[in-house]
Amino acid sequence: MVDPNSKTFSRIFKDKKRVRCFLYAELIYALLLLITVIYAIQIFFRLITIQFVLVLICLIISWAYNWHDKKNGKVVAVKKDHTFFLRTFMEETTVQKQKAIFRAVSLITVILSFVIATFSCSEIFTDLTVKPQPGQLAIIENILTYADTFYVFTAAGIMFGLLFGKKRLTRNSSLATIFISLILLAFHPAFWWIYVIGLMAGGVAYILYRLNQL
Repeated sequence: MVDPNSKTFSRIFKDKKRVRCFLYAELIYALLLLITVIYAIQIFFRLITIQFVLVLICLIISWAYNWHDKKNGKVVAVKKDHTFFLRTFMEETTVQKQKAIFRAVSLITVILSFVIATFSCSEIFTDLTVKPQPGQLAIIENILTYADTFYVFTAAGIMFGLLFGKKRLTRNSSLATIFISLILLAFHPAFWWIYVIGLMAGGVAYILYRLNQL
């Protein structure tokens, strides 16, 4: 049993208080998101974008602190076996089942890439038919149009790379799709669902490339 007067007990108690406060803050934030998604959808998208940026900043700061502590010897680096699940899957699953699973995943990724390319083409057509906006809005619209155009090519690259087994094309297209999806998700969150699909398609395609399962 932990001594109530010990430093370990005090630290655990403080950690529990921090977690409890964090949960209350998350509850308030969730209620705020619920209100904004009903009454002010634009504010909702801005809050989601701000949250994405803050989480990214926190991850970068955490990584920097861990790297600094490891360099100074304050933290002992423990190597984790990140290939445990994959190695177990490869060893315990027959070759026929492996090929069937990878083919099914590849087919789903091709379909998702086709959906992304089709949606981006429709967005480009809509942007070309809409009356041009004056001033700064025109610049933003042009940038989004260029991004949608590039999105079509990257999605098509994933599609053809998986269909024809082109490793380099699949790798480059998947990384470009992930990058463009993050950019569009941050600056044009109105169609967040298509960009999340893009992130999924790009990530799965890159994993298939790394596993040499094209």
